[in-house]
Amino acid sequence: MVDSRGSRILADLDAAFRQDPDIDEYDYVPVLEPVQNCSPLVKIERKIGLEMWCVKILYAYAYDKLMSWRRKDARSRDVEPDEINSLSRAVLLINPDVATVWNIRKEQIDRDFATVDVELKLCALILGKHPKSSETFGHRKWLLERWMSTDAAVKDYFARLSTEVKLESISIEIGVVDSSQQQQQRSRIATPDVVKSHVLAEFEICSTAADKYASNYNAWSHRIWTIQHLTGNDVDVLLDELETTKEWVRAHISDHSGFHFRQFLINLLCNDDQLGDDDEMKRILVDELAMSTELVRRFPDHEAIWCHRRFVVTYLRNHPDAVDAFHLANFACENKAFVDTETILAGGGGGGGCSKKSKVERSALDLFNDELEFCKQFEKSKQSTVKRLQKKYKDWLQRTMNE
Repeated sequence: MVDSRGSRILADLDAAFRQDPDIDEYDYVPVLEPVQNCSPLVKIERKIGLEMWCVKILYAYAYDKLMSWRRKDARSRDVEPDEINSLSRAVLLINPDVATVWNIRKEQIDRDFATVDVELKLCALILGKHPKSSETFGHRKWLLERWMSTDAAVKDYFARLSTEVKLESISIEIGVVDSSQQQQQRSRIATPDVVKSHVLAEFEICSTAADKYASNYNAWSHRIWTIQHLTGNDVDVLLDELETTKEWVRAHISDHSGFHFRQFLINLLCNDDQLGDDDEMKRILVDELAMSTELVRRFPDHEAIWCHRRFVVTYLRNHPDAVDAFHLANFACENKAFVDTETILAGGGGGGGCSKKSKVERSALDLFNDELEFCKQFEKSKQSTVKRLQKKYKDWLQRTMNE
Protein backbone atom coordinates (compact mmCIF):
# COMPACT_ATOMS: atom_id res chain seq x y z
CA MET A 1 0.00 0.00 0.00
CA VAL A 2 1.28 3.45 -0.94
CA ASP A 3 2.16 5.74 1.97
CA SER A 4 -0.33 8.63 2.21
CA ARG A 5 2.49 11.03 3.12
CA GLY A 6 3.57 10.91 -0.51
CA SER A 7 0.87 13.37 -1.60
CA ARG A 8 2.00 15.97 0.97
CA ILE A 9 5.64 15.60 -0.03
CA LEU A 10 4.71 15.98 -3.71
CA ALA A 11 2.69 19.11 -2.86
CA ASP A 12 5.76 20.60 -1.13
CA LEU A 13 7.91 19.82 -4.18
CA ASP A 14 5.37 21.41 -6.54
CA ALA A 15 5.20 24.50 -4.34
CA ALA A 16 8.98 24.89 -4.52
CA PHE A 17 8.92 24.80 -8.33
CA ARG A 18 5.99 27.24 -8.49
CA GLN A 19 7.85 29.62 -6.21
CA ASP A 20 11.03 29.39 -8.31
CA PRO A 21 10.82 27.74 -11.76
CA ASP A 22 14.57 28.27 -12.21
CA ILE A 23 15.73 25.83 -9.52
CA ASP A 24 19.15 24.71 -10.73
CA GLU A 25 20.27 22.05 -8.26
CA TYR A 26 18.85 19.41 -5.94
CA ASP A 27 20.17 16.63 -3.76
CA TYR A 28 19.30 14.42 -0.80
CA VAL A 29 19.78 15.56 2.79
CA PRO A 30 21.17 12.77 5.02
CA VAL A 31 18.21 12.61 7.42
CA LEU A 32 17.22 8.94 7.68
CA GLU A 33 13.95 9.38 9.62
CA PRO A 34 11.62 12.28 10.41
CA VAL A 35 12.70 14.09 13.56
CA GLN A 36 10.15 16.90 13.58
CA ASN A 37 6.72 17.62 12.21
CA CYS A 38 7.66 19.80 9.24
CA SER A 39 8.28 19.53 5.51
CA PRO A 40 11.14 17.21 4.49
CA LEU A 41 11.98 19.60 1.66
CA VAL A 42 14.64 22.26 2.23
CA LYS A 43 14.98 25.21 -0.16
CA ILE A 44 17.89 27.66 -0.07
CA GLU A 45 18.07 30.20 -2.88
CA ARG A 46 17.73 28.10 -6.06
CA LYS A 47 18.75 24.82 -4.45
CA ILE A 48 16.43 22.21 -2.95
CA GLY A 49 17.12 19.20 -0.79
CA LEU A 50 14.96 16.21 0.08
CA GLU A 51 15.47 14.40 3.36
CA MET A 52 16.44 10.85 2.53
CA TRP A 53 13.67 9.19 4.51
CA CYS A 54 11.03 10.68 2.21
CA VAL A 55 12.63 9.80 -1.15
CA LYS A 56 11.19 6.27 -1.35
CA ILE A 57 7.79 7.46 -0.17
CA LEU A 58 7.62 10.21 -2.78
CA TYR A 59 8.84 7.92 -5.57
CA ALA A 60 6.40 5.11 -4.73
CA TYR A 61 3.46 7.51 -4.57
CA ALA A 62 4.25 9.39 -7.79
CA TYR A 63 5.18 6.28 -9.78
CA ASP A 64 2.10 4.31 -8.68
CA LYS A 65 -0.32 7.12 -9.50
CA LEU A 66 1.38 7.87 -12.83
CA MET A 67 1.34 4.24 -13.94
CA SER A 68 -2.29 3.88 -12.85
CA TRP A 69 -3.15 6.80 -15.10
CA ARG A 70 -1.09 5.24 -17.87
CA ARG A 71 -3.06 2.01 -17.54
CA LYS A 72 -6.30 4.03 -17.54
CA ASP A 73 -7.45 2.71 -14.19
CA ALA A 74 -10.85 3.97 -13.08
CA ARG A 75 -9.40 5.73 -10.03
CA SER A 76 -7.06 7.86 -12.16
CA ARG A 77 -9.13 8.87 -15.18
CA ASP A 78 -9.55 12.45 -14.01
CA VAL A 79 -5.84 13.28 -13.61
CA GLU A 80 -5.16 16.73 -15.05
CA PRO A 81 -2.22 17.45 -17.42
CA ASP A 82 -0.52 19.64 -14.80
CA GLU A 83 -0.65 16.76 -12.33
CA ILE A 84 0.84 14.41 -14.95
CA ASN A 85 3.72 16.86 -15.35
CA SER A 86 4.10 17.02 -11.57
CA LEU A 87 4.05 13.24 -11.05
CA SER A 88 6.46 12.52 -13.90
CA ARG A 89 8.86 15.23 -12.71
CA ALA A 90 8.93 13.73 -9.20
CA VAL A 91 9.67 10.26 -10.60
CA LEU A 92 12.43 11.47 -12.90
CA LEU A 93 14.15 13.60 -10.27
CA ILE A 94 14.66 10.41 -8.27
CA ASN A 95 15.10 7.87 -11.08
CA PRO A 96 15.70 9.43 -14.52
CA ASP A 97 16.24 6.15 -16.36
CA VAL A 98 12.55 5.22 -16.67
CA ALA A 99 11.93 5.44 -20.42
CA THR A 100 8.15 5.16 -20.03
CA VAL A 101 8.01 8.34 -17.96
CA TRP A 102 10.09 10.26 -20.50
CA ASN A 103 7.69 9.06 -23.20
CA ILE A 104 4.79 10.41 -21.14
CA ARG A 105 6.49 13.80 -21.06
CA LYS A 106 7.04 13.65 -24.82
CA GLU A 107 3.31 13.10 -25.23
CA GLN A 108 2.65 16.09 -22.98
CA ILE A 109 4.79 18.28 -25.24
CA ASP A 110 3.09 16.93 -28.37
CA ARG A 111 -0.26 17.92 -26.83
CA ASP A 112 1.06 21.38 -25.85
CA PHE A 113 0.74 20.62 -22.14
CA ALA A 114 4.46 21.37 -21.69
CA THR A 115 7.09 23.45 -23.49
CA VAL A 116 10.51 22.58 -24.86
CA ASP A 117 12.24 25.35 -22.87
CA VAL A 118 10.84 24.14 -19.55
CA GLU A 119 11.72 20.57 -20.42
CA LEU A 120 15.32 21.51 -21.26
CA LYS A 121 15.59 23.13 -17.82
CA LEU A 122 14.33 19.94 -16.20
CA CYS A 123 16.87 17.84 -18.11
CA ALA A 124 19.70 20.14 -17.05
CA LEU A 125 18.52 19.93 -13.42
CA ILE A 126 18.39 16.12 -13.52
CA LEU A 127 21.82 15.83 -15.16
CA GLY A 128 23.27 17.86 -12.30
CA LYS A 129 22.27 15.01 -9.95
CA HIS A 130 22.47 12.08 -12.40
CA PRO A 131 25.25 13.08 -14.84
CA LYS A 132 25.40 9.73 -16.64
CA SER A 133 21.69 9.27 -17.32
CA SER A 134 21.43 8.03 -20.90
CA GLU A 135 17.65 8.46 -20.97
CA THR A 136 17.98 12.11 -19.97
CA PHE A 137 20.55 12.81 -22.67
CA GLY A 138 18.35 10.96 -25.17
CA HIS A 139 15.32 13.03 -24.20
CA ARG A 140 17.39 16.19 -24.52
CA LYS A 141 18.34 15.25 -28.10
CA TRP A 142 14.65 14.71 -28.89
CA LEU A 143 13.83 18.15 -27.50
CA LEU A 144 16.53 19.85 -29.55
CA GLU A 145 15.45 18.07 -32.72
CA ARG A 146 11.88 19.18 -32.10
CA TRP A 147 13.03 22.75 -31.53
CA MET A 148 15.07 22.64 -34.75
CA SER A 149 12.06 21.46 -36.74
CA THR A 150 9.34 23.69 -35.24
CA ASP A 151 10.97 27.10 -34.78
CA ALA A 152 10.59 28.77 -38.20
CA ALA A 153 13.77 30.89 -38.12
CA VAL A 154 15.90 28.06 -36.72
CA LYS A 155 14.41 25.57 -39.18
CA ASP A 156 15.28 27.87 -42.09
CA TYR A 157 18.86 28.30 -40.82
CA PHE A 158 19.49 24.56 -40.55
CA ALA A 159 17.89 23.95 -43.94
CA ARG A 160 20.27 26.47 -45.57
CA LEU A 161 23.22 25.06 -43.65
CA SER A 162 22.37 21.51 -44.72
CA THR A 163 22.07 22.61 -48.37
CA GLU A 164 25.42 24.41 -48.19
CA VAL A 165 27.13 21.33 -46.72
CA LYS A 166 25.75 19.11 -49.50
CA LEU A 167 26.85 21.59 -52.18
CA GLU A 168 30.25 21.79 -50.54
CA SER A 169 30.67 18.02 -50.67
CA ILE A 170 29.68 17.86 -54.34
CA SER A 171 31.87 20.84 -55.32
CA ILE A 172 34.97 19.44 -53.64
CA GLU A 173 34.34 16.01 -55.13
CA ILE A 174 34.19 17.30 -58.72
CA GLY A 175 36.99 19.80 -58.12
CA VAL A 176 35.06 23.04 -58.69
CA VAL A 177 36.35 24.74 -55.54
CA ASP A 178 38.61 23.73 -52.69
CA SER A 179 37.45 23.15 -49.14
CA SER A 180 38.78 26.47 -47.79
CA GLN A 181 36.67 28.42 -50.29
CA GLN A 182 33.62 26.36 -49.37
CA GLN A 183 34.24 26.99 -45.69
CA GLN A 184 34.33 30.73 -46.34
CA GLN A 185 31.03 30.46 -48.20
CA ARG A 186 29.48 28.48 -45.35
CA SER A 187 30.68 31.00 -42.76
CA ARG A 188 28.67 33.70 -44.52
CA ILE A 189 25.48 31.98 -43.29
CA ALA A 190 24.96 33.93 -40.08
CA THR A 191 24.33 31.72 -37.07
CA PRO A 192 21.30 32.96 -35.09
CA ASP A 193 22.03 33.98 -31.51
CA VAL A 194 19.50 31.46 -30.23
CA VAL A 195 21.45 28.64 -31.90
CA LYS A 196 24.72 29.89 -30.41
CA SER A 197 23.16 30.04 -26.94
CA HIS A 198 21.85 26.48 -27.27
CA VAL A 199 25.25 25.20 -28.42
CA LEU A 200 27.01 26.88 -25.48
CA ALA A 201 24.38 25.53 -23.08
CA GLU A 202 24.88 21.97 -24.36
CA PHE A 203 28.66 22.28 -24.07
CA GLU A 204 28.35 23.57 -20.51
CA ILE A 205 26.01 20.72 -19.51
CA CYS A 206 28.34 18.16 -21.07
CA SER A 207 31.38 19.63 -19.30
CA THR A 208 29.61 19.64 -15.93
CA ALA A 209 28.43 16.05 -16.39
CA ALA A 210 31.92 14.92 -17.45
CA ASP A 211 33.44 16.59 -14.37
CA LYS A 212 30.96 14.89 -12.06
CA TYR A 213 31.24 11.37 -13.48
CA ALA A 214 34.51 9.89 -14.76
CA SER A 215 34.62 8.42 -18.27
CA ASN A 216 31.13 9.75 -18.92
CA TYR A 217 30.53 8.26 -22.36
CA ASN A 218 26.98 9.65 -22.56
CA ALA A 219 28.10 13.23 -21.91
CA TRP A 220 30.88 13.13 -24.52
CA SER A 221 28.61 11.42 -27.04
CA HIS A 222 26.08 14.22 -26.54
CA ARG A 223 28.84 16.77 -27.11
CA ILE A 224 29.68 15.04 -30.40
CA TRP A 225 26.00 15.02 -31.36
CA THR A 226 25.78 18.74 -30.61
CA ILE A 227 28.72 19.50 -32.90
CA GLN A 228 27.31 17.38 -35.70
CA HIS A 229 23.70 18.57 -35.53
CA LEU A 230 23.78 22.10 -34.11
CA THR A 231 27.00 23.42 -35.69
CA GLY A 232 27.23 21.39 -38.89
CA ASN A 233 30.84 20.47 -37.98
CA ASP A 234 31.84 24.12 -38.21
CA VAL A 235 35.64 24.41 -38.42
CA ASP A 236 35.86 27.30 -35.94
CA VAL A 237 33.88 25.29 -33.40
CA LEU A 238 36.05 22.21 -33.96
CA LEU A 239 39.28 24.18 -33.48
CA ASP A 240 37.90 25.91 -30.40
CA GLU A 241 36.82 22.59 -28.89
CA LEU A 242 40.25 21.12 -29.61
CA GLU A 243 41.84 23.97 -27.67
CA THR A 244 39.24 23.98 -24.90
CA THR A 245 39.46 20.27 -24.14
CA LYS A 246 43.26 20.27 -24.08
CA GLU A 247 43.32 21.54 -20.51
CA TRP A 248 40.43 19.25 -19.60
CA VAL A 249 42.29 16.06 -20.59
CA ARG A 250 45.41 17.32 -18.81
CA ALA A 251 43.34 17.47 -15.64
CA HIS A 252 41.60 14.11 -16.28
CA ILE A 253 44.43 11.92 -17.48
CA SER A 254 42.61 8.62 -16.87
CA ASP A 255 39.46 9.58 -18.76
CA HIS A 256 39.34 7.64 -22.05
CA SER A 257 36.19 9.48 -23.18
CA GLY A 258 37.91 12.88 -23.17
CA PHE A 259 40.74 11.58 -25.35
CA HIS A 260 38.24 9.86 -27.65
CA PHE A 261 36.49 13.21 -28.13
CA ARG A 262 39.79 14.79 -29.22
CA GLN A 263 40.28 11.93 -31.68
CA PHE A 264 36.83 12.67 -33.10
CA LEU A 265 37.80 16.33 -33.58
CA ILE A 266 41.13 15.50 -35.23
CA ASN A 267 39.50 13.00 -37.57
CA LEU A 268 36.95 15.60 -38.65
CA LEU A 269 39.50 18.36 -39.12
CA CYS A 270 42.19 16.37 -40.89
CA ASN A 271 40.30 13.62 -42.74
CA ASP A 272 37.33 15.45 -44.21
CA ASP A 273 39.19 18.34 -45.89
CA GLN A 274 37.71 20.68 -43.32
CA LEU A 275 40.89 22.72 -42.96
CA GLY A 276 41.91 23.00 -46.59
CA ASP A 277 45.42 23.73 -45.28
CA ASP A 278 48.16 21.12 -44.86
CA ASP A 279 50.14 23.42 -42.57
CA GLU A 280 47.20 23.69 -40.20
CA MET A 281 46.84 19.90 -40.17
CA LYS A 282 50.54 19.53 -39.33
CA ARG A 283 50.20 22.12 -36.59
CA ILE A 284 47.35 20.17 -35.00
CA LEU A 285 49.25 16.87 -35.15
CA VAL A 286 52.44 18.40 -33.76
CA ASP A 287 50.52 19.91 -30.84
CA GLU A 288 48.82 16.59 -30.14
CA LEU A 289 52.12 14.74 -30.23
CA ALA A 290 53.74 17.27 -27.91
CA MET A 291 50.86 16.96 -25.43
CA SER A 292 50.96 13.17 -25.62
CA THR A 293 54.72 13.07 -25.00
CA GLU A 294 54.41 15.42 -22.05
CA LEU A 295 51.58 13.45 -20.44
CA VAL A 296 53.19 10.04 -20.94
CA ARG A 297 56.38 11.25 -19.31
CA ARG A 298 54.60 12.86 -16.40
CA PHE A 299 52.01 10.12 -15.83
CA PRO A 300 53.36 6.91 -17.39
CA ASP A 301 51.11 4.70 -15.24
CA HIS A 302 47.85 5.89 -16.88
CA GLU A 303 46.66 3.68 -19.72
CA ALA A 304 44.38 6.27 -21.35
CA ILE A 305 47.40 8.38 -22.31
CA TRP A 306 49.20 5.43 -23.92
CA CYS A 307 46.06 4.51 -25.86
CA HIS A 308 45.75 8.06 -27.15
CA ARG A 309 49.37 7.96 -28.29
CA ARG A 310 48.47 4.92 -30.38
CA PHE A 311 45.91 7.05 -32.18
CA VAL A 312 48.44 9.82 -32.85
CA VAL A 313 51.05 7.41 -34.22
CA THR A 314 48.49 5.54 -36.34
CA TYR A 315 47.24 8.82 -37.73
CA LEU A 316 50.74 9.95 -38.63
CA ARG A 317 51.45 6.60 -40.25
CA ASN A 318 48.42 7.12 -42.51
CA HIS A 319 49.47 10.69 -43.34
CA PRO A 320 53.09 10.54 -44.59
CA ASP A 321 53.18 14.28 -45.31
CA ALA A 322 52.99 14.93 -41.57
CA VAL A 323 55.76 12.52 -40.59
CA ASP A 324 58.54 15.12 -40.92
CA ALA A 325 56.68 17.38 -38.52
CA PHE A 326 56.36 14.41 -36.17
CA HIS A 327 60.12 13.80 -36.11
CA LEU A 328 61.00 17.44 -35.61
CA ALA A 329 58.56 17.79 -32.74
CA ASN A 330 59.77 14.50 -31.24
CA PHE A 331 63.37 15.69 -31.43
CA ALA A 332 62.43 18.93 -29.70
CA CYS A 333 60.65 17.00 -26.91
CA GLU A 334 63.54 14.57 -26.40
CA ASN A 335 66.11 17.36 -26.19
CA LYS A 336 63.88 19.82 -24.33
CA ALA A 337 64.46 22.30 -27.14
CA PHE A 338 61.96 24.97 -28.09
CA VAL A 339 60.82 24.75 -31.68
CA ASP A 340 58.09 27.18 -32.73
CA THR A 341 55.26 26.22 -35.07
CA GLU A 342 56.57 28.23 -38.00
CA THR A 343 59.92 26.47 -37.76
CA ILE A 344 58.23 23.08 -37.74
CA LEU A 345 56.10 23.85 -40.77
CA ALA A 346 59.08 25.34 -42.61
CA GLY A 347 61.16 22.25 -41.86
CA GLY A 348 63.79 24.05 -39.78
CA GLY A 349 64.85 23.61 -36.14
CA GLY A 350 65.54 25.66 -33.08
CA GLY A 351 69.23 24.70 -33.33
CA GLY A 352 71.78 22.92 -35.48
CA GLY A 353 70.61 19.44 -34.40
CA CYS A 354 66.98 20.12 -35.31
CA SER A 355 67.88 21.61 -38.67
CA LYS A 356 70.06 18.65 -39.58
CA LYS A 357 67.44 16.15 -38.44
CA SER A 358 64.70 17.82 -40.48
CA LYS A 359 66.66 17.35 -43.72
CA VAL A 360 66.72 13.58 -43.36
CA GLU A 361 64.00 11.90 -45.37
CA ARG A 362 61.99 9.63 -43.12
CA SER A 363 59.89 6.56 -43.74
CA ALA A 364 57.06 5.06 -41.73
CA LEU A 365 59.56 2.53 -40.38
CA ASP A 366 61.64 5.34 -38.92
CA LEU A 367 58.58 6.64 -37.13
CA PHE A 368 58.05 3.32 -35.39
CA ASN A 369 61.74 2.99 -34.55
CA ASP A 370 61.60 6.37 -32.85
CA GLU A 371 58.61 5.18 -30.84
CA LEU A 372 60.42 2.02 -29.81
CA GLU A 373 63.27 4.22 -28.64
CA PHE A 374 60.76 6.36 -26.74
CA CYS A 375 59.60 3.24 -24.87
CA LYS A 376 63.08 2.39 -23.62
CA GLN A 377 63.10 5.22 -21.10
CA PHE A 378 60.33 3.42 -19.18
CA GLU A 379 61.85 -0.07 -19.16
CA LYS A 380 63.78 0.51 -15.94
CA SER A 381 60.84 1.94 -14.07
CA LYS A 382 60.26 0.52 -10.60
CA GLN A 383 56.50 0.61 -11.09
CA SER A 384 55.08 -2.63 -12.46
CA THR A 385 52.16 -0.74 -14.04
CA VAL A 386 54.51 1.46 -16.06
CA LYS A 387 56.48 -1.55 -17.27
CA ARG A 388 53.29 -3.33 -18.27
CA LEU A 389 51.91 -0.37 -20.19
CA GLN A 390 55.11 0.36 -22.06
CA LYS A 391 55.41 -3.33 -22.96
CA LYS A 392 51.82 -3.37 -24.29
CA TYR A 393 52.58 -0.26 -26.33
CA LYS A 394 55.82 -1.74 -27.61
CA ASP A 395 54.10 -5.00 -28.59
CA TRP A 396 51.43 -2.98 -30.40
CA LEU A 397 54.13 -1.09 -32.31
CA GLN A 398 55.80 -4.30 -33.42
CA ARG A 399 52.52 -5.84 -34.53
CA THR A 400 51.68 -2.68 -36.46
CA MET A 401 55.08 -2.68 -38.16
CA ASN A 402 54.48 -6.22 -39.39
CA GLU A 403 51.07 -5.45 -40.92
